[in-house]
Amino acid sequence: QDVHTFNFLFFYQKLGGKKGIELSKKNIFVWFKKFKYNKKFLWNTNHSSKRFINLVYSYDFICSISNKKEIAQINKILNFHIKRITFEMGFKKPDSISSTEILALVLIECCKNSLNSKINTKIDNLINIQIDENSVHKTYNILEHAKFLNNLIEIRNIFLFYNIKTSQILKNNILAMTSVLKTFQHNDTSLPL
Repeated sequence: QDVHTFNFLFFYQKLGGKKGIELSKKNIFVWFKKFKYNKKFLWNTNHSSKRFINLVYSYDFICSISNKKEIAQINKILNFHIKRITFEMGFKKPDSISSTEILALVLIECCKNSLNSKINTKIDNLINIQIDENSVHKTYNILEHAKFLNNLIEIRNIFLFYNIKTSQILKNNILAMTSVLKTFQHNDTSLPL
């Protein structure tokens, strides 16, 4: 699963140097060539959103010693993901959209230089659908709760970076969900994850 979500990019970043960059590029290009037109689970919006997020967050690392042809290929892969994600998201119902997919949509808007406060409505709807009145993720799985909270914090940080006002619902839910997560803390202050 980690291969199909490009989570290996974080390992290669820790490895660092020219070797880490070369391995990152090689694996991205090989994966894309092999699975570009695959119709199975690899292109569901959740997997493609995770891949897109990992590519965006590793972009500077990968392109730091890449030539123009390699950078163009990486940009082509990013654009391919943008088109697939936006196309597939058009068919999804709001109650089936995950926080990872919303984070990917926010990053896509950043890439297009069209991020504005209109996306606040989508985020607020997602929060209202997936969070119960006690500020717990409706799966009642603490790991899913933590992932959802992490993505909301990431969205808030992107909004802060671009000086876009976040909604009060987002702010309140981040605070409430953090408080709920704190109640699951062990005596040694570690979280049960």
